[in-house]
Amino acid sequence: MDNNLFTARLMFISYDEIKNINKNSSIAHLKALYECQDFIAIDYNNKTLLNKNLAIKNFGYKNDFANIFILNKDSITNEYLESRKALYKSFITLKQERIESIAKEMERINNLSFKENLILESKDKSIKIIFLDSIESNISMSNLIHIYN
Repeated sequence: MDNNLFTARLMFISYDEIKNINKNSSIAHLKALYECQDFIAIDYNNKTLLNKNLAIKNFGYKNDFANIFILNKDSITNEYLESRKALYKSFITLKQERIESIAKEMERINNLSFKENLILESKDKSIKIIFLDSIESNISMSNLIHIYN
C-alpha cells in the first residue's frame, strides 16, 4: 500500500474550480464534479491522490465513474460536462439552502422562552407545546400542555 495514502487530507474546492473543469482535468476534480462533492483528497505535497490506476483498482471496471471519466474519457462531450456542472451547482445551492434553513430553525428554537417554561411551537404557530416544569429541573412529559388549532 502506498504510504502517501496515510498522509492524505481533504482540500475544499470552489465553484470556480468546478466551472473550469474539462475532460483533461485531474481525475480527482472529475470525481468531485461527478459526485457533487466540494472537496478532493490530496497528499502532503498538495497533489491529488486519485489517479487512473488507483481509480480503476478501487472502483473497478463496472463503476459508472470509471467507465465515463477514465475508460471512455475521449467520448465525454462539453455538453455532458456542462450538464454535470449545472447539476453540481443545483446540488450545492440546495445543500446551502438546507444549511441556512437548519440554522434559522436552531436560532428560532434557541430564542424560545426558557426563563420559566420550555415552549416549542411549529413554524406556522398552529401547534404549541408548553412544558410546565422549570427549565432547570428534569423535564417530564407528564407536565406539559399541548395546544393546537
